[in-house]
Amino acid sequence: MARPTTQRNPVTSPAESPADQSVPAGSADSADSADSAEPDEPDELASRYGRRKRLSRRGVIGVFAGLAVIALGFVYWATVLEQDKVTWQDNSYDVQSASSVLVTFDVQFHRGAKKAVCTVHALNPLNTEVGIRDVVVEGSKTGRVQMKVTIPTSEEATTGVVEECVAK
Repeated sequence: MARPTTQRNPVTSPAESPADQSVPAGSADSADSADSAEPDEPDELASRYGRRKRLSRRGVIGVFAGLAVIALGFVYWATVLEQDKVTWQDNSYDVQSASSVLVTFDVQFHRGAKKAVCTVHALNPLNTEVGIRDVVVEGSKTGRVQMKVTIPTSEEATTGVVEECVAK
């Protein structure tokens, strides 16, 4: 069986090719064909690489359903899960002796929280814990409670702070 042969033209630089060489306008060697190495028609690209698949109606519905679930989850988190929240503010501390420190702090109850447990620490000059106490704080009608707590210490403390308050 004989193979079909293709005719190839030698590649030359512009300096080597004759300037007066005339080529018919419709031939593959015309000046316009220099740009034809890059397909400019969408059909040529589609035949080479395939068409881009569009998202089906079912896919669009799935994307919107997913976004709706994420939005509802955020609303649930922002309203229900954060319902029993408390915040606190350290006011002062007073080192009463080498074995105790008095810590004063405020607790603010938000959105239905009625009780909290606050962990109060006494620290030495190296910020090492030398005393700790968990305090149950009951809410009030105003939603704000000031607490004064004496913490027994294993050595002299230089400060007292509230580590955290958790709604119960």
